[in-house]
Amino acid sequence: MKNGYLIMSDELDPTKDPDDFFELGVRELDSGNINKAIDAFKKAIKANPGDPRSYSNIGIAYELAKEYDKARSAY
Repeated sequence: MKNGYLIMSDELDPTKDPDDFFELGVRELDSGNINKAIDAFKKAIKANPGDPRSYSNIGIAYELAKEYDKARSAY
């Protein structure tokens, strides 16, 4: 969501807005694509390491992937 508007996946462009990595991760997680979500959240963390949402969501994704040690580290 940007400026209160829901954006479509084909409108995401992380090269212009690093927050798009986070949005992509959320969408992948919602779609059940756990590994793709983890990859997107890793990129979101690299692009914006101060955003706690990415750490929380990658922790959730790791839990779903049964990678509990990584999940604990993410939180």
